[in-house]
Amino acid sequence: MKTLLLAAALASVSILPVMAQEAPVDGKQAHREIREDMRAKRAEMKEGFRAERHEMKEGFKAEGKKIHDENRAKAKALHEECKARMKGADTPEAREAIKNECRSNHDAMRKANFDEHSNRIEARRADIDAHGDVVKEKRAELKAEREALRAKHKEMRGKEPAAAE
Repeated sequence: MKTLLLAAALASVSILPVMAQEAPVDGKQAHREIREDMRAKRAEMKEGFRAERHEMKEGFKAEGKKIHDENRAKAKALHEECKARMKGADTPEAREAIKNECRSNHDAMRKANFDEHSNRIEARRADIDAHGDVVKEKRAELKAEREALRAKHKEMRGKEPAAAE
């Protein structure tokens, strides 16, 4: 039992000075720390941008699906209305007139849907461009921070030889 306590005491005494003694911060270590910090910030920023783009894409998909379903429901309702009117028509001329009217209504609805889709695409592109501007701005901020740290590091390196003399 005494030997175990003695061994533990010797081990703790021999380890403590090694742990307490820290290496002085030199230029290379500071530069390495700056580089690692910047890499971590860039990686975090990239991950955030990826998540934002993914959310935007999912939002666009959901909106497109919702509008598609609404347009499909309108087209089905128009078709059912036309079928009912065709059954109620007495003469072939009346059926032909109803059929032509229904076709023109359907074509007008398809054109309106196409125009709406084009407008949504333009709005989506504007949103994507705005997000791109935000991304560029954040990258510029990170680059400015990196340049400031580099300047500080160069200044520190410039002072080291003077301090050594």
